[in-house]
Amino acid sequence: MKIKLFSILLLLANSTFIFGQSKWSNFLNKKGLTVEAMLHYGRAFKHTASLNYEVKHNSFGQELNFQYQTLGNKEWQAHQRYPLLGISLMHFDLGNKEDLGQAYAFIPTITIPFLRREKTNFEFRVGTGIGYLTEKFSPVNNTNNNAIGSNVNSAIAFKLGINYWFRPKIHLTAAGSFTHFSNGAASLPNFGINIPGIVLGVRYFPTSISKTDLITTETTRKLEKKKFGANIFLGLAYREYISSQGPRYPIYLMSAAGTYTLSKHNILSAGIDVEYNKAIYEFAVHSFAFDEATARKKSYRAMAFIADEFRFGDLGLGLQLGTYITPNAYLLAGPITTKLSVRYYFKPIGKPATRFYLGTYMKSHLIVAEHIGFGAGAVF
Repeated sequence: MKIKLFSILLLLANSTFIFGQSKWSNFLNKKGLTVEAMLHYGRAFKHTASLNYEVKHNSFGQELNFQYQTLGNKEWQAHQRYPLLGISLMHFDLGNKEDLGQAYAFIPTITIPFLRREKTNFEFRVGTGIGYLTEKFSPVNNTNNNAIGSNVNSAIAFKLGINYWFRPKIHLTAAGSFTHFSNGAASLPNFGINIPGIVLGVRYFPTSISKTDLITTETTRKLEKKKFGANIFLGLAYREYISSQGPRYPIYLMSAAGTYTLSKHNILSAGIDVEYNKAIYEFAVHSFAFDEATARKKSYRAMAFIADEFRFGDLGLGLQLGTYITPNAYLLAGPITTKLSVRYYFKPIGKPATRFYLGTYMKSHLIVAEHIGFGAGAVF
């Protein structure tokens, strides 16, 4: 019976392969598709004295990145230097098998080339996705790992390096890298795990590609008329406070900013973020630090910020730097905040044009994540 079943499955698989072989072959031969294999070498470092674990040896990692080299078929591709869009699969040995274990990640990436030469170019890559850590904090079995309180985390990866066109189908890459795992304090503890390192890789194009394949026209570099606008955003996040396995409290965010269009693919903004942190209210009341009215007032925080967003078609990638302006704010982790945001923009509607978007962001104090939020907004 098992042999018959195996034979039937083999026949179906063979038939499917024959039927789809031509389509699969056409897909692989599409100009611009590439696969990159990389080796990572680095070391998870203890970025605060509060971490209990020891890093026993260096970190080794492997990465497989399936990418598409944009060729300029759409205007934004040429304006953003023909970036590579990819899906990356990563694995790290974190240097302490018992306490930290292994890390896996699934990360969409954008690689932006710059300073192009005949055979070389520099490139910057950023990606954010989902990470899985085999070990986490446990008050019974793993008290040393006070860096991460959950198996599932966000993963953020940066890479800056050089790409050498060794052959039309083969590129060699070398870079410095930084990889971060954190759950945004959704589960404590959450100091995060940071891995700086170096990367060596080989990028293979099934169909050879050259710089002459990159499409340029007079309109691809044309800047949109500079103009002012506005951006509003409403967000929600949850984070755990005080202890592991404790209650999770909501953080409500409202943001308003003025924008200035450098080009249709690069938007500057400056504005105010206002947060209401329910956990601060609960802690202030139950610790008798303030009465209820004062505790509620102390639960609001305002931040002034500047930000720069890069548009890749309907996808926006933003970097934000801010500082608290609320006088006598309670339980601040630090005066300076940073945010990395990813937004998806829907098509413009109305006149003047309004674009609604969905977005997610990670707020940090230096390299320690405070929370991960989601929400919706609109630009005018």
